[in-house]
Amino acid sequence: MPFNRSVLIGAVLLLSAALPAEGTVPVAPVVAQTVIDTDSPVYSNLQNKVLVSGSGIQGSVTYYLWLKKPGEADTSYVGIRFIATGGGSIPYPDVSIPLDVQPVLGSYLLTISTSPDRDTGDAKCHFGIVGTVRSVYQRRENARFVGGGALPGSTVRLDVRNPSGTIMRNATMIASESGEFEHAWSLPNNVQVGSWAFSVGGTGTLDNSLERFHAEGQFGVTEASLKMTIHQQPLEKYERTQTAKIALIIKYPDNSPVTTTKPNSKPVDIYRANIRTYSYPLTLSDPKNGIWIAEYVIPRNETLGKNATFSLSAGSFDDGFGNKAPSSPYISSQFEIVQAQIAVSISASKTDYQILFDSLSLNVSAKYPSGAYLTDGKVSVTFETGNWREQERLLFVEKSRSWILTHYLSVSEILHLGSWKVSVLAEDGYGNTGSSTIDVGVGILWFLVTSAALTVLAVVIVKWVKEEKALNRSTQKKEERKG
Repeated sequence: MPFNRSVLIGAVLLLSAALPAEGTVPVAPVVAQTVIDTDSPVYSNLQNKVLVSGSGIQGSVTYYLWLKKPGEADTSYVGIRFIATGGGSIPYPDVSIPLDVQPVLGSYLLTISTSPDRDTGDAKCHFGIVGTVRSVYQRRENARFVGGGALPGSTVRLDVRNPSGTIMRNATMIASESGEFEHAWSLPNNVQVGSWAFSVGGTGTLDNSLERFHAEGQFGVTEASLKMTIHQQPLEKYERTQTAKIALIIKYPDNSPVTTTKPNSKPVDIYRANIRTYSYPLTLSDPKNGIWIAEYVIPRNETLGKNATFSLSAGSFDDGFGNKAPSSPYISSQFEIVQAQIAVSISASKTDYQILFDSLSLNVSAKYPSGAYLTDGKVSVTFETGNWREQERLLFVEKSRSWILTHYLSVSEILHLGSWKVSVLAEDGYGNTGSSTIDVGVGILWFLVTSAALTVLAVVIVKWVKEEKALNRSTQKKEERKG
């Protein structure tokens, strides 16, 4: 037969009343005190019923059970009644209170009344129910352990064991004025999944400051379902060689950031017209906020179109401990891929040139939107002025990563003096192009013309001087003959 706490208390009271104090005259025994009790001061939430016992009540009288649950202001009739034995006790173990599948955790007050409509409070006792607020928790959720029935101000020890039986958590809780206690534990992201056990124990209850109690319970732990939300959608349009990007915020159930991932995993797919073309990893870019990014460097020969998306299948992201996201397939907004616009930069040796002795030197840099140099395409230049046009190709120099051309200005181009439009076109074999234009001035070397004019003038002067001298000598001879 189970140990009956009320029988023991009633027996002690009867014995103390029956024995006279030393040196006194014996008196008539007093009537036993009315006592009710439960078979345990603290129950686990796994318990399905509470057994009620008692003594010192009126025999053969119908009594009704009233109960005040945690958080309630008054007791309520629970719908259970019994007839006391002829000896004035509660039939044990025939009277019990069924507990809900998930009973309210905390301290309870139990009373017996001779009326189902009014709590006469003929006797009362307390008990507590301890357990986890929820039966199953995900990793990185706060597991809350709540109980009652302890002596106010007393300490209650909590031990938590994993499925292997190893203590993973212990704590000391202090009972409140109502005898209730609580502890919260944020489950680590890598703890063992399965059925966990916990136990609470202490000394001192609401009805007996010396009474010890112990209760055990269970709860489940599962992998965390990570919370994934969009932080940045891809842009509507990208050029070839640009980097398309998507940013996601990934957090644990307690809103702490996810900062680890399964090694070598590639959860992000690139889809084109419902066909998977590439797979990429997620890279942590902001540990504080749990922001992860996936980047798709678009090849320079990628098919053009508007039907590209980032996609993650359900559970494709793993933090490395089996905690996964997303909970359902995720597809980003669509983005378009267009031809790359090659950036062309022209550097000329100078802005003004003179025919005969000058040469027009060009140094051209051609880059994709990614910043990569065009090295294996075609770069050409067109010189234009008036109705005249001339085209030449540039050569690529590996050392400088540039395209160069030296155009020697010949006498034949004297007919095309003036402002020249220099247009450079860069293109590769995939339809990606780029162009740029500068203007330069082309003229005659005036120093040469001036020198020639001075030379002619000098010749004329020398000839005039010679002729003048000859004339003077002729005149002098004539005068001499006359004399």
